[in-house]
Parts: sequence; C-alpha cells; structure tokens
Amino acid sequence: MAEPKRPARGAFGQFLAEKRPEFAKTCASKLAVDVVKMVGAAWRELSEEEKQPYQTKFEEATAKFEEDMEAYLAARGNKQEASWSKVRKEQAFEKRKVELRALQIASDKRKKKDVT
Repeated sequence: MAEPKRPARGAFGQFLAEKRPEFAKTCASKLAVDVVKMVGAAWRELSEEEKQPYQTKFEEATAKFEEDMEAYLAARGNKQEASWSKVRKEQAFEKRKVELRALQIASDKRKKKDVT
C-alpha cells in the first residue's frame, strides 16, 4: 500500500489544480510561475460563492486523505495508535527539538568566540 498523497492546500490549491492546464495551454511559452500568477489573479476575481465549491472539494479531499492515512498507518503495523494527527504532532515535536538543538549549538559557538 502506497502512502496517500496530501491534497492541494486550501480552496485555492483545488482551484489551481483544476485550472492550471487551461492556463498552461493559453500561455505555453511562459514560465510556470507566470501561469500560477495568472491563476492567482483569476482566483482573486472570484466571489465567495464561486470559491465555495473549491472549499468543499478541499474539505472532502482532506477527510479522504486522513482516512487513507489512518488505514495506511494501520496496514504498516504501526504499534502506536493509528492516528495521523498524532503522527503529525510527533513529527513537528521532533523537528522543533532538532531546531532548538541547532540554535543551542550556534549559541555555544558564539559564546566561545566571545570568550577567546
């Protein structure tokens, strides 16, 4: 079982995923950044009512992703409770520990420099 792919972020991500091919055909000679800028401008012109279906798609995709991720973790035989949010919290905690350790090392180096 392959790890599920996270859905595009937010309603704009859903809009971008749907509209990118249209805009890419329109401006085939431009850079990808220019295409995204054009899609962003089109997004800003939409009313809240026109944006709502994309928000709904995002919420549905997120719910499906979370279900799939829990099934994936359970199938992997994860000894912890198969909870995606728990895994994400643990990953964030570990990342923060590494960042704090790097800051501590940098601080210690600066103190040693100042002493000598």
